[in-house]
Amino acid sequence: MAKGFYSAYLHLAPGIKQALNALGSASVVVTGHSLGAAMAGLAIMDLHASGYSVPGPHYTFGHPRDGERLRC
Repeated sequence: MAKGFYSAYLHLAPGIKQALNALGSASVVVTGHSLGAAMAGLAIMDLHASGYSVPGPHYTFGHPRDGERLRC
């Protein structure tokens, strides 16, 4: 996974979780475009692991490659 996308998400994650807790929301829908799409994928995994309900399906648009390229 690209470090840049992960670092960007980690910068936003505490604020996202704080806002969800302030709203009293245990369920969240995540979407994004381009860089937001890459971070949305990370957010879905992190929020699910943190106990939030992240119902699907999930939609992202213009999702860049956020993993290592495979060489054939």
